[in-house]
Amino acid sequence: MRVNTLRFMERWRRRIPPLAAIVLAAGVRAAEPEAPRPMASMYPGAQALREAAGEIVCLVDTEHPDDVRKNLRDRAPRHHPMERIRLCLELETAGLPCLLVHASMVSTGDLDRAAVRAVVLCGRNRSSGAAADEALFALIRGCRKPLLGLGGGQGLIARAWGGTVGNLRRLAPGETDPEPGYAPGLLKETGFTAVRVSGHDPLFEGLGGTIAVMQRHSTEIQELPPGFQVLASTDACSVQALRHRDRPVYGVQFLPERFDEAHPDGRRVLQNFFAIAGIDTARRLPEARAAFRERTRALVREVCRDPAEMLRQAEPFVALIDMEGPEAVASPVRGSGTGRTHAGKIAEFRARIEGELAGLPCVVVHYAEVRTEHFASPKLRAVVLSGAASPSVEPMLHDLYAVIRDARVPVLGICAGHQHIAKAHGSAVASMRPLRKGETDPNPRYHPGLFKEWGFLPVRIARRDPLFEGLPDTIVVQEYHVAGVRSLPEGFDRLAGTDECEIEAFRRRDRTVYGIQFHAECYDDDHPDGRLVLQNFFRIAAERAEAPP
Repeated sequence: MRVNTLRFMERWRRRIPPLAAIVLAAGVRAAEPEAPRPMASMYPGAQALREAAGEIVCLVDTEHPDDVRKNLRDRAPRHHPMERIRLCLELETAGLPCLLVHASMVSTGDLDRAAVRAVVLCGRNRSSGAAADEALFALIRGCRKPLLGLGGGQGLIARAWGGTVGNLRRLAPGETDPEPGYAPGLLKETGFTAVRVSGHDPLFEGLGGTIAVMQRHSTEIQELPPGFQVLASTDACSVQALRHRDRPVYGVQFLPERFDEAHPDGRRVLQNFFAIAGIDTARRLPEARAAFRERTRALVREVCRDPAEMLRQAEPFVALIDMEGPEAVASPVRGSGTGRTHAGKIAEFRARIEGELAGLPCVVVHYAEVRTEHFASPKLRAVVLSGAASPSVEPMLHDLYAVIRDARVPVLGICAGHQHIAKAHGSAVASMRPLRKGETDPNPRYHPGLFKEWGFLPVRIARRDPLFEGLPDTIVVQEYHVAGVRSLPEGFDRLAGTDECEIEAFRRRDRTVYGIQFHAECYDDDHPDGRLVLQNFFRIAAERAEAPP
C-alpha cells in the first residue's frame, strides 16, 4: 500500500510546474509565488529584429514590465495588449512586417539596423524608475530612423529632449467630467475630437486644416523642448502634434491608430508618416494583407474552406463565417468548459445547420480570408457569423463589414458576430462592468475581475419578431460573453435584453440582418429555445429566397 501511495504522489509531483511547486502536508496546500514571466516571451520581436533581413517597422512599448505581465495574465486569450496596434501598422498603414519590442530590450544600434525603416513609440501608465527613464530617453535621442510618438509617446519624446509634461487643468465647479473613472477631477480630452493643423507639414498631407482624431489623455506638453515646433493644437491642449526641425522625429498627442470608417484621418496621418520614412504604402499594404491571408490559410485549412469555393457551389448553401483567431482555429486545445476543440465545435454547428436547422449544405470559411466578391454566388441563401474568444484582426474585417452593410442575403451574427454587426454599423462594443465586491465570477480564468454572463440564462424578448415565433416572452439560452453592444446601431430595433446586457438581440429595419448576443447554437434537450431561434432564422431566409424579386 505504501508503494502505491508513493507512486501516486510521484505522478502528481511531475504534473506540478517547478516554479509553482505546491507543498502538501496534513491536508494544507501552499503555493510559492509565481516567477515573473520572462521579457523575451512577451516580446519575441527583439530577437527577430536582430535577425531581420527584409524591411521592417519597430513598435516600441515603454510600459512597466509588471503591468504588461498583469495585463497578459488577465486577458483571455492572452494576446499582448499592443497586438492591435502592431497589426494596424502592419496591415493598414505601413504594409511592412511590424515587430513589437520593449524599450528595455533594444539599443540604438538595434534601431539603427538597415532593415528598420521606421520606429513608432507608445506611451505608458507608469515609469520603471529613474535609471530606466534615462536609458529610454537616450534611446529616443539616439534613434536615427524616422520616429513617431503616439499619445503618451509624444510626451516621452518631449521629455527626452528637455521639455516638460504635466496635467491639464483641473475641472471647474460644475464642469462635466466625460470619463469620471479616468483621472478624476482633471480636464481630459476623450473620443473623436477636432484638432487644428497649423501650417503645412508632410505628416498632414492630403488633410484639411482640421482633422477628427481619437483622444484619451489628461496630460499635455507644458514646455516645448528646444529644436521642436508645434504642428497642431486644440483649445484644451496647445501641443497636439510636434516635430523636430532638423530630424524626422514626430509626436502626436492623439491616437491615430484608433480610426474608423467615419473618422479616417488617423489612418492618413500614419500613412503619411510612413511615406516620410520612404515606405511605398500603396504597394506594400496589398502585399501585407495577401501574406497575412496565406498565413491564415495554413492555420485554418483543416477547419475552413477556401472562400473562393463559395462561388463554385451548384446548390443553395449557407455560409458560416468563423470569427475566431487563426491560431485558435488551429489549436488542438480543448477549452471553454466544453471539452472540445474549436474544430469540434464548428463541426457540430455545421452539422446542425445542414441537418435540423437549415437543411442546406454549409460552407465554413474564415473571416480573415473573405473578400466581397466571394459573396456574389446566386446560390448563397444566408450568412452566419460565429462567436469568438480571441480579438479580431480589424484590418481584415473591411470586406466582411461591407457585406454586412449591403446584406444581399439574410445575415445572423452570434455573440462576437452580433458585436461585429454593431461595429460594422458604427456602434461601440465594450466590457459590461467590473465585478462587485463579493460577486462570484463564473469563470475566473476568462477576463478575471469583469462581470460576465455565463451558462444557460433567461433572456427577455422586448419586441416580437419572426425570429422568436413560437417562443415565450422569456427564453433560456446559452451565454458566454464579457462584452456587449453599447448602443443600438442607427436603423436597428432592439429585440431582447437582460438586466446586465440591454442589447441581447437586434434587427436592422430595412434588411434581414439579425444579431443575437447569446449562443443559440448551444442548445440541448433541456434547453431547446436556441434551436427554435435558429430554425426561425433559416425559415425567414428560405422565405426570402422564394419571394419574387
